[in-house]
Amino acid sequence: MKQNRRDISTVKMGRYHYHFVIFGTILATLIYPLGVCVLVLGEQTPSVWIYLECLYYLVIYYLFPWAVVSLYLRNLWLIVLVCLLLWKDNWVIVTVITFLLVVVSLLSYKKTHKSSIYINNPSNHRLYVLQGGYSKLLNHHWNSLSQRFAVDLVGINHFGRRALGLFPKSLEEYICFGADVISPIDGVVVHAESHHEDHAIGELSIHNPFGNMIIIEDEKGYQLVFAHLLQNSVSLSKGDYVKHGQVIGQIGNSGNTTEPHLHIHAQSNVKGEIHGVPLCIGKRNAIRNRVID
Repeated sequence: MKQNRRDISTVKMGRYHYHFVIFGTILATLIYPLGVCVLVLGEQTPSVWIYLECLYYLVIYYLFPWAVVSLYLRNLWLIVLVCLLLWKDNWVIVTVITFLLVVVSLLSYKKTHKSSIYINNPSNHRLYVLQGGYSKLLNHHWNSLSQRFAVDLVGINHFGRRALGLFPKSLEEYICFGADVISPIDGVVVHAESHHEDHAIGELSIHNPFGNMIIIEDEKGYQLVFAHLLQNSVSLSKGDYVKHGQVIGQIGNSGNTTEPHLHIHAQSNVKGEIHGVPLCIGKRNAIRNRVID
C-alpha cells in the first residue's frame, strides 16, 4: 500500500455510544416540527408531505446504527418507504429516490481519501462499523483532531445483530467479546497495556480512556492504535516484532467504552501537530452500517 512517513500518538476517547444509538431517530423526528412550520407558513400540498416523509425515512436509513436491532431491518425500512410511495402512486418520486440511492452508494464505495491507509479485516469474524465516517453524524470521534477518522467495530451474528438483546448486561452476550484481534500490518510494538479490568456494562473509565491497548508501527512510520482490548489478552511488549495476520489481543470492554468493541485509529505527526489519518478497511471507507467480511 502507498504510504508516507507518519508517526502516531494517543489521546482521549470520544463520547459515549448510547448517545448515538437513538441519535438518528431523534434527528429524523425533529424533521416533523420543521415540516409543520413549512406547512403552516407555506403551501400545504401533498408533495410537501411526501417530501418530509421521504426525508424522515432516509435520515433514519443512513444514520441509525442498525446492528443494534438488526442490520437486515435497514433494507426492510427502505422497502417500506418505497411501498408507501407506490401505494400513493408516486412513481416519479420512487424512480428519483432509487436513482439517487444508487448514485450515493456508488460514490461512497469508490471515493476514498488520497492519504488513506488500507488494511484488511483485523479479525477472523464478520465485523460491523458502529462508528465511522467523515461526519459527526456518523462518527462521534470527528471533533477529535487525532481521532477524526477512528473506527469502532463490533461483531454481528447471522441475524445482523451485534448482541443477544438490545443492551444486555452480560459481556458474553456481545458477539465480538473475546474475539481475536489480528494485526493487519507487519510492524513493531511501540506501546502495549493489558492489565486493566474489563468493566461492566454501564461503567466507564474516563481516567483510562483506551483501556488495554497496543500500538504497532510499520517500517514506513504508520502506527495503528487498537484499544478496549480484553484484560491480559496482549502478550506482546514494546519492541516486539509483529507479523501480518498475527493475533495481538482480544476484543474486550476496558477503558472509556459503553459496550465491547474494537477501536482502531491512525494518526500522523506533521511538524509536531497530531492529525488523524483516513482508514479504509477492505478497500472501502469504514462508514457506519458497513459490514466487513
